[in-house]
Amino acid sequence: MKKFFSFLLVVVLLAAVVSIFLKKGSTVLASPSPVGLDMSDYLLSSAGNSEQFIDTATALGVTSIKLAIPWQNVEQSAGLFTWSINPQGTPIDLLDLVKQLDRQGISVTLLLEGFPPYLQYANLSEESIASTYLESWDRYVKAAVAQFGELVDAWQIGESVNLPFELQDQPVVAAVLASPSTYAQRLLLASDAIKEASQSDIVILGGIASDTGNCINQPSAFLNSMNTLQVWDAFDVIGIDLTTYATAPEGKYMYQTYDTVSGTCLTSAEGGFNLAEIIALVDATGSQYGEKPIWITGMAWSDQDLADIASERGTLTDVVRSDFLARASVMLLGRHNVEKIYWQYADSDQAGDASFGIFSQQVLKNLSASLQGLRSAVDASDVLNGYYQYRLTISGMVNIFVWRGYGGDEFLPFSLKNVSGYQLEAFSLDADSVKNGSGMELSADANGETAFLLSERPVLVKAIPSDVQERLSLQMQGVLDSTGRSLKSSAQDLIESQKEKAGQEVEAWVDEKKESLFTMLKESFMEWLDEALNVEQFAK
Repeated sequence: MKKFFSFLLVVVLLAAVVSIFLKKGSTVLASPSPVGLDMSDYLLSSAGNSEQFIDTATALGVTSIKLAIPWQNVEQSAGLFTWSINPQGTPIDLLDLVKQLDRQGISVTLLLEGFPPYLQYANLSEESIASTYLESWDRYVKAAVAQFGELVDAWQIGESVNLPFELQDQPVVAAVLASPSTYAQRLLLASDAIKEASQSDIVILGGIASDTGNCINQPSAFLNSMNTLQVWDAFDVIGIDLTTYATAPEGKYMYQTYDTVSGTCLTSAEGGFNLAEIIALVDATGSQYGEKPIWITGMAWSDQDLADIASERGTLTDVVRSDFLARASVMLLGRHNVEKIYWQYADSDQAGDASFGIFSQQVLKNLSASLQGLRSAVDASDVLNGYYQYRLTISGMVNIFVWRGYGGDEFLPFSLKNVSGYQLEAFSLDADSVKNGSGMELSADANGETAFLLSERPVLVKAIPSDVQERLSLQMQGVLDSTGRSLKSSAQDLIESQKEKAGQEVEAWVDEKKESLFTMLKESFMEWLDEALNVEQFAK
């Protein structure tokens, strides 16, 4: 009888999974990509209207974008809000814009930032400066949540929050407003307003600039301050505004970090750190206080750096941009708790050759498609020989990204190892498509290796298990992971409302039972899939 009920449980679970998988518009079928676009600057400088903005975002094929709600534009007089902006003289209704994006299936993260023009600090004490600012900040955040809360699920609280405020001729005011204590209060006020409206909404700490050039302002020091100020539970995600350098993503750069144990500044050893190692330091620091996911809230290379490197390589600036953005994204995602990356978008009509052009747009589409359903990543690089390889587990397959760290567009032979038992298909990331069947088929030799020519341009190799059971196991594991996230997300509001009524003791019990239930269902289903069904024999 016990076995019968266990079998009945997994059958019911399978029916639920199949129902979700086949349901029209299912999030499992259309798993969002972890790569999005920060289009805030584009929106605030564009001469186009809302329809043109929507057309641009839709054509880029993104599932997630970030937009700013500029405080100085929406509240020019205290308490009087207007939710429209006029870039280049063209009025844009922000609420209507977000509604249209939502109808297009594009999720929006809102950045709350800016400085209202009506605030005056003459003859105020430092305490009064902070309280005056925070009173206005609280009003702005609550108004934004009331206006956009039904359409938005993620909120970024500030930008480069560990850098000084840019207030000319007001050094005292700038110092007070840029202090960690003032930001901690901003974060608490914002978190309270957002969570009161929806407990499931995501509150993002920062973005924090990844490199300020000053040890006492580096992310490790800033995160230590947030923990000391007891606001670690006021946010869900650590946001990092990634500082890039005049070198490739794998390149080393001298870096200072704050050691929270000794309270001293440490400088990287000879050779420095690359971007992934800098983020690893952020993750290690944050994990001391309570593990949090990391979102790269902004990533771009300067036009001048890209132009100089493109000149050395003898190629286009946009080619280098697309290479660097793709390589950095693959290096970071799935490792060091990095769950999402926003590329900073620049309008090609405004910046000419140093723009987000056709190569960057195509690589964005293909990379987004190849990262949907991302579960984990493994670094299999051979750095000493200048080859970089990352194996990302996607639902039903392993996507292998490889490139050389030097040599520009010169092609050299490369041997990809440990690929026996896989059906292999290779793509250039700037190809017209990365759909199955549109790439170049590869075959592994008796040693489990395959060979092809490789340059600095990233290559995607799709590796689909030849074994039916392994392939289905990977696919269903991905479905389960996605379904579990969907179930947790859908149930979160109900769970939180029950918590509020239950008190602290019952809250802990609900958390424990919630996690154990999902674990039990997941383990029971996988056991049934692997053993009871005997998938391989059934397929034959």
